[in-house]
Amino acid sequence: MSKKFSLSFVAALTASFIISLSVYGQEIQIERMITIEPEDIQEICVLEPLDYDDHFRYNPATNQLKAKATDGGATFEINYLSNCGGEEWPAEAIEAFDYATELWGSHLNSAVPISINATWRSLGENTLGSAGPTTIFALTGGGVFPNTFYTIAQVNALLGSDVKDQDNVSATSDINVNISCDRDNWYFGTDAITPPGQFDFVTVLLHEIGHGIGFLGSVTGNNNAQTADWGIVTGGSGERLPLVYDLFALDGLFDNLIDEEVYPLNQPNETSRELFRAVTGRVGDGVFFSGMEGEFSLNNLRVPLWAPNSFQAGSSYSHLNQFFFNTDGQYGNSALMRPQIPTALAIHSPGPVFCGMLKDMQWPLGPACEMLIEDTAPLERTLLALPGNGSKNRGLTPQLVWNDVNGANSYQVQLSRDFTHTENVLNETVSGTSLTVSSELDYTTLYFWRVRATGPSGTSSWSSTYRFTTQVGLPDQVTLISPGDGFINARPGFEFVWREESGADRYNLQVSTTSDFSDPVIDELLANGRYPATQDLDFSTTYYWRVRASNNADTTDWSDVWSFTTIIEKPVEVTAVVRPGDNQIQVPLLTDFIWEPSARASDYTIQISTEEDFSSLPISDTVTSPQFNNAIPLEPAQIYYWRIRASNIGGESRWSQTFTFTSVVDETKINDNYPNPFNTVTNLRYQLSAQTNVLIDLFDIGGRRVAVLVDENQSAGVYIEPLQAYSFASGTYLLRFVADGVMDVQKMTIIK
Repeated sequence: MSKKFSLSFVAALTASFIISLSVYGQEIQIERMITIEPEDIQEICVLEPLDYDDHFRYNPATNQLKAKATDGGATFEINYLSNCGGEEWPAEAIEAFDYATELWGSHLNSAVPISINATWRSLGENTLGSAGPTTIFALTGGGVFPNTFYTIAQVNALLGSDVKDQDNVSATSDINVNISCDRDNWYFGTDAITPPGQFDFVTVLLHEIGHGIGFLGSVTGNNNAQTADWGIVTGGSGERLPLVYDLFALDGLFDNLIDEEVYPLNQPNETSRELFRAVTGRVGDGVFFSGMEGEFSLNNLRVPLWAPNSFQAGSSYSHLNQFFFNTDGQYGNSALMRPQIPTALAIHSPGPVFCGMLKDMQWPLGPACEMLIEDTAPLERTLLALPGNGSKNRGLTPQLVWNDVNGANSYQVQLSRDFTHTENVLNETVSGTSLTVSSELDYTTLYFWRVRATGPSGTSSWSSTYRFTTQVGLPDQVTLISPGDGFINARPGFEFVWREESGADRYNLQVSTTSDFSDPVIDELLANGRYPATQDLDFSTTYYWRVRASNNADTTDWSDVWSFTTIIEKPVEVTAVVRPGDNQIQVPLLTDFIWEPSARASDYTIQISTEEDFSSLPISDTVTSPQFNNAIPLEPAQIYYWRIRASNIGGESRWSQTFTFTSVVDETKINDNYPNPFNTVTNLRYQLSAQTNVLIDLFDIGGRRVAVLVDENQSAGVYIEPLQAYSFASGTYLLRFVADGVMDVQKMTIIK
């Protein structure tokens, strides 16, 4: 039977069966089995290369391998396969693979060898490796999470026997791993000293095996439809079951992504737009793994998962956050399971966070993982009892209950509205194992609480942080703040702001060009009282907006409807001039400047300069019409440059192109060349008061003509003629200018 599954791979459902084994005195039953097709493994993880050197290494391998030798662990069996055009696994790659499995063996605890089919194959230039389990099983009993899928490697570790020995299990290995044979910059060393420009082979293997043992979830997104779904649909009943990883995935508002009360899957396709927003990090501030041990290993912070705003199959959700676990920060030792890997980076350990997550997901841990997440406080951490983690609709004066800690004589209790307890609403120390909140809490509010024990030997670490939500009270109707009713000239980028109402956990903002909101241009569910994404609203348009609040109880009526008008769009660029025309000559010294109007312009700035870069501005002014009456006479026989920029209250256009003209010339003459003396190039500037024949030629000091620079009929105007003297010897030369009855001879000197 086909199934719906995260990361887009297709699975075939085999016949249901039950295997019963005794684990820790309790019976575990295997009720369902899913086989994952090998060709779909790449959609579980697409480990992408990054083109920069990280220069980071984390290699606690020595102590971990010593720990394995003395206490527990796991072994691996590798079947090396090749699908790379006849190219076999390099010997050094096999050696590195064996080393990577030794490392994992020190972090896991399994009496059953973990078997891997490792394929050396072409994966394309943007993929280093891919991996996933071959089979997943749903278990019941024995303290496991019921109706939840586990990977085959974990099931074997929990049962203590190999389910592949059963007749109706077709898998021949536990994990399929694909490694790219396309790359020539693998570093196969095991010392974690990865050279610049090379990818650490051991790090990639540890990452991929991590997916094979269970670092994967079942939420998948469709970017085109902007929808998402989750889980594996099994059996004729269509029951939807999660992977164990999914049980711990929360949105930024602490709701579980597979909670169908929060994220119902809508018919007929059983998908959810709201879930898509959540898995792409747009509900609250991301997606998080909420396991207690994972959070403890991260200094009691939330464990952020990779949730880019476009769902990336093989990358989103089933990886740690690329940016939070950067190697420049204090959590670089847990960066193994990020979706992208740079060169010159070596992480030879799953790290404390992954080890904590494995413990949350009930993987039996090996000694190396136990060392990484060891609690060294003198007293054990307190186990919280009531209110249960994630419980809802609690009373406003709840009783907080926890288990007794051996050796403790007092307990510090903190209750807060934020996960990190930066501002506590309760901070008390009691001698017993319960505390009733005396002052009423707010309706429909998420609270967090934790406890730590103190005794003669010292103080324990903080317990895990539990959360609960108080009983629902309908929020008040939302009050709008800005933009104010009737506001005009709202600029792109302004914020919608409204009062956040007590008890509201979501707000629905609607913005429309019609007061009946029949076709809203913005219709967003938001976590707070602000919305800044207004850049795409149309200019010079009247809009209407309203907001309503909601919680698990109900949704309020809409707020009052307010209107506002956006600012006019900035003008378009001036593209054409009327007078003086571009390149016009003999322009009067007192002239009007006229140009084609710019749409939406209320003002124009005109600049007139003798410098093409407008570094000097003899004339600069602002006018309200597309015409400038120049009251300052221009200089005669001068080349001018001019440009215009349109503006209004919405902004300024770009400058027009630069136009040029020459003022009136009333005398024919040539100026002294500049520079003089010169080495290779000098400029000859001359002016003509009328159209005439022009001759400019060059003689050496002996009277021989060595060059004719100009010999043609030219219009009135100002001319600049470069004289290039690359082929002339050093010495003194005579320049003759003949035009319009004028002859002038000038002396110039070439120095080389």
